[in-house]
Amino acid sequence: MRKVFKYTLLVLNLTLILCLALGVLCTKISPEQNALLPYFGLLYPFFLILNVVFCLFWICARKWFFIISLSALLLCTVYTRNVFPLSLKPTPTVSDGERQLSILSYNVAIFRGGKQFDSIFSFIERKNPDIVCLQEFGFYKNSNLDRERDKVFRQFKKYYPYQHVWYKNQFKSKDYGVVTFSKYPIIKKQKIFYDSKYNISIFSDIVVGKDTIRVFNNHLESVKISSKEKKEVNDLHSEEILTQETLMLTESLLRKLGSAFKVRAKQADEVAYAVRQSPYKTIVCGDFNDMPISYTYQKIKGNLQDLYVSTACGFNYTYHDMAMFLRIDYIFASAEFLPVDCEIFHINLSDHDPVLGRVILK
Repeated sequence: MRKVFKYTLLVLNLTLILCLALGVLCTKISPEQNALLPYFGLLYPFFLILNVVFCLFWICARKWFFIISLSALLLCTVYTRNVFPLSLKPTPTVSDGERQLSILSYNVAIFRGGKQFDSIFSFIERKNPDIVCLQEFGFYKNSNLDRERDKVFRQFKKYYPYQHVWYKNQFKSKDYGVVTFSKYPIIKKQKIFYDSKYNISIFSDIVVGKDTIRVFNNHLESVKISSKEKKEVNDLHSEEILTQETLMLTESLLRKLGSAFKVRAKQADEVAYAVRQSPYKTIVCGDFNDMPISYTYQKIKGNLQDLYVSTACGFNYTYHDMAMFLRIDYIFASAEFLPVDCEIFHINLSDHDPVLGRVILK
């Protein structure tokens, strides 16, 4: 009986290792080619934790089987570091001839209907970044639209005389898109063309001293979970939710997830191509709507540096809703930049949190 139990656990352990490997594989293969793999990437942190538990269990049981889990964990270190960073490098300082640059990326959710603009602007004013990349930047069309729009741009212009704004979505009730504000001159503005009804990517060429840098601002495909579905997810613990309704909700969410994975993959291919064509030092930021173990993240990141991974320690998140805590907002930098630090601020003014990174322009 003990042997049966032992080998049952071993089979379970091997299954979890396979799931971990499939999670890694999802970063290499587009969801268009395999629709199942992205779900393993989504669950990668759970597979990782369970493999750690198994490794410790076999060590405590004094069984050599721990070598299997340990080997798998070591082989996945590069990918695990994207989820649970462990940077122990000392903070670099600016030397003569170098310049420090700070970049803020933030999905502001149309300032919560304008209600949170003052608080969000006050936060940006305090942090005083050199470049600000906002997603879901826009306005609800009401009787005060012109006054609100004038107020927003007037406030930002105090600190950021240069701007690149592109409204992707213009409806009867609201306009929104992305905007890049800069303290430094913007000499070129361009949209990255990909198929999307609601999402957009742009890049801005910005002159900083003697250098020109290209800053990409992205808002990639979301899952588009409705307010009603969010409420149903939050109420799943309630006895009033029937099993059939729960299954229907799960099926609907999985279908939306699968569709979003595929659309984002196409968008990621286009953004990655544009990034590789950049003739300048490059910053890539925005709301990717995908986790670090994903095709989207890995495709766009390529050889760039994830500022949070390069400078921080421990798990963190930029999105909080439906009891989910996910890191889906990023700032990447090309090798010409030296990462200084990267902070995520949980200020609860949007369903996303702002990411502030600092780099040294060598």
